[in-house]
Amino acid sequence: MISEEVFKSRQVCPCGKGESEQIGHCGDPSEEHIMLCPICKEKYVYDPKGVCRNHKTKMRPRGWVPKGAYDMSGALAKSH
Repeated sequence: MISEEVFKSRQVCPCGKGESEQIGHCGDPSEEHIMLCPICKEKYVYDPKGVCRNHKTKMRPRGWVPKGAYDMSGALAKSH
């Protein structure tokens, strides 16, 4: 069964020369994040882990992070 696309939005990518795309599907609480920029596609990965600036703000995903930083955070999480 293929889920129906509910929304699609594009944002400027980290390098500012292209875009990334966010897609939501009916019946699926997760979202799909696709890097469309060929430059950033090689350098960034989407990190869905929640972060917040302080106790008063709502949790939000970290978003696009450098691949090296994502690898380090994954390694740190596995070591604890």
